[in-house]
Amino acid sequence: MRRRLKKHRTALIALAVYNIVVFFPVIFMGRALSPNDVFFNFDPWNLMRPADVQQAQNSLLNDPPTAYFTLMSLVRNDWRTFHWNPYVGSGIPGWGSSAAAVLSPFILIPALLIPQTWIFTAIVFLKLNLSFLFAYLWLREEKLGRRGAALGAIVIAGAGVYSVRWLWQITNATALYPALLWIVRRTFKGKRTPVALIALIALSYALAGFPAAMAYGAWVIGAYAALLFVRNAKASWRPALRCAIGVIIALLIALPTLIPFAQLLKRSGYLEARQGTALVATFPASHWRSFISPDRLGNPAYKDWRGDPSLRFLNNYVETTVYLGLLTIPLVFLGLANRRARTRWFWLAIGIFVLGCMFGAPLIATLASKVPGFKYSALARVGLLLPLPVGYFVAAARLRKRLLFEVAAVAIAFDLALLAGRFHPYLTMEQARVPQTPTTEFLRADREPFRIAPFFNYLWPNSAEYVRVEDVRSHFGSEEAYRRMLVRLDPTAWSGASTVLTFNSLKFNFNDPLTGLLGIRWYVEHKSIDIIKWGIFKETKPGVKEISGFRYGPGSITQRTIRVDAEPFWAIEVPVGIEQERGAIPHLEFTLVKD
Repeated sequence: MRRRLKKHRTALIALAVYNIVVFFPVIFMGRALSPNDVFFNFDPWNLMRPADVQQAQNSLLNDPPTAYFTLMSLVRNDWRTFHWNPYVGSGIPGWGSSAAAVLSPFILIPALLIPQTWIFTAIVFLKLNLSFLFAYLWLREEKLGRRGAALGAIVIAGAGVYSVRWLWQITNATALYPALLWIVRRTFKGKRTPVALIALIALSYALAGFPAAMAYGAWVIGAYAALLFVRNAKASWRPALRCAIGVIIALLIALPTLIPFAQLLKRSGYLEARQGTALVATFPASHWRSFISPDRLGNPAYKDWRGDPSLRFLNNYVETTVYLGLLTIPLVFLGLANRRARTRWFWLAIGIFVLGCMFGAPLIATLASKVPGFKYSALARVGLLLPLPVGYFVAAARLRKRLLFEVAAVAIAFDLALLAGRFHPYLTMEQARVPQTPTTEFLRADREPFRIAPFFNYLWPNSAEYVRVEDVRSHFGSEEAYRRMLVRLDPTAWSGASTVLTFNSLKFNFNDPLTGLLGIRWYVEHKSIDIIKWGIFKETKPGVKEISGFRYGPGSITQRTIRVDAEPFWAIEVPVGIEQERGAIPHLEFTLVKD
């Protein structure tokens, strides 16, 4: 056992350094890697903000907690929503659809087995370590040596372009790129890989839930398989048959989850809306400096993000991060010179293609923008493939002495892990726990069925999944016809390009009968705004005269009779001002009895 560990010493050093740096606050300070403090940016949770949370550590990480963590809570607590999720957009396909991206083992295992405050920590741990394991195995199959494979694997697993996206579903797919490459390489070397393992990896990839990232990997892995097939045309067909059987089994299992995803995607209208997005979403030539200085535009975690207007809608830290480490750059050139790296020309071509997509090289970008899987997404995101050729060439670099490899492993791992650690929030248990509030408890306790229509960023769309109330708004998951219907209620509900549906109470048409069809019982807005209240006053003709106010103390009971002759009768307003609170549970009870 000791001899085996020594055999993989460089790999263990690289992986240990990366894990210790990233999870140092977890191991030694008891903190969770979690962006859940974002909830305290929004009502009603900001009223229950812990004293040590002035603002979210990284507000750019808004989507993972408010639209992904909430879905994970359904996996853990509400299996009724497997087929149909009633809490978002008046109902969408449930988390059994691969669109939800929670059936990926990277998400499903933590969601079922790990306490909610630690879910994101477990997701990052799984993505990092499994990606490293399979990258190491793949590079070993490429005959690049144990030490070189360790260097390449830590670049592939821990590259900045991945680490800043760990909490998004896009890396459900990218973390499996090395596993698929490993299977393909073994297959064309005539080695037997268990069908069950092939099926599990292929199934996990099919359920990743981010079509563009899945397509990028599928094209590269297909090209890699074609190259190896040509080089090994006389090899035995039996391993390839086993591989095909595993993939077919995976697709048959995944098909029931893929069909509702494809149907929703077709009805969503997002593909048509994103025609032409690929060519305009590329980096300017000046962005090459981000390969050397990842924080040259600032860092949202340090509240100094400056950005670059020329990046347009790519202008945020996640989209602009392309960092692969400083030491990796000279190692790539050393790897290019290694004639024993048999597939180096293939990976050089892939690297040139990826860079051409990222920076909008005319010929490459035009070609890529017509390829299925590429044409509906920003070509800058093709950079998700860049760690593969870079990792390959780093692994191919010949440093000769073991000590140099180990020093390089420590330097690369520390450099990349530091970038990841500086970007992600580390929270105490109180900060990471999303509390129930008086508003959410009131809504959950009300008699069903009903829906709510919050305004502005109150209960930010999709957080209703966590609260378990049905919201007519949504984030990531609405159909084109449904969006048109909501625009009838509020012309500003949808911008035409965003995936978020929100309401502005100044623009909302409360008199539209569609509100009744949608089953809206509660309109919810910030307590400090009261646009709805004053809008009602503006349109109201009082049926009875206002009765003057009075003061009463603890334990008082007051009864009044109010005669209402006006029809139709809508409401009675009872304004209350609290001067002082006494007792353990101070409260006021009000009962309206007709006749």
